Amino acid sequence: MSGQSVNPYGSSTAKMIRKAFASGEVMKLCKSYRSTYEITEFAQRIRKSKELNPVARHGEKPQILKCKNEEEEISVIMGLTTTSRQSDYKSLRIIYKIEL
Repeated sequence: MSGQSVNPYGSSTAKMIRKAFASGEVMKLCKSYRSTYEITEFAQRIRKSKELNPVARHGEKPQILKCKNEEEEISVIMGLTTTSRQSDYKSLRIIYKIEL
């Protein structure tokens, strides 16, 4: 997906790298193999990248789950992990936003 990097904690920008390797060839990698088509489309609604080209690998659509309180959040997460363990899937991703 767009906006990802090899080293997100590094301080080098694409502009700095191009300057350091002025004689090198720049090649943009725009094909997303990491995520399914549905996840890539979901992410595109959050941060659009016109250059991104998703691979034709399909899966379930991401869900947005809203909880009323911390107790409900814990219950929902426990249910998701239990369901995931009983499925054929090898991984489960939960993206969680908190206020700082």
